[in-house]
Amino acid sequence: MSDIYKALDKKYGGEDGLTYNMMSRAILDLSITDSSLLDVIYESVSFYTEDFPEGEGWGTSDSRICVNSVKEAIESEIKHREAA
Repeated sequence: MSDIYKALDKKYGGEDGLTYNMMSRAILDLSITDSSLLDVIYESVSFYTEDFPEGEGWGTSDSRICVNSVKEAIESEIKHREAA
């Protein structure tokens, strides 16, 4: 298990399954290796998963929107860090 997944499990292992799984998927899909970005990933993912109604199916389009949101948040964070 890579370091970012260990950090994800340690810091966010208690989150609901949808949030944790979408964070893990975003890390994989976007090839994120910097664990200092976990809070940014969490904020972006939880925006979509926090109030998602139980009983409704989370679909492919939901996943795509969520991962794209993470991508934008990560890009913004990296630009912010580089400017500092």
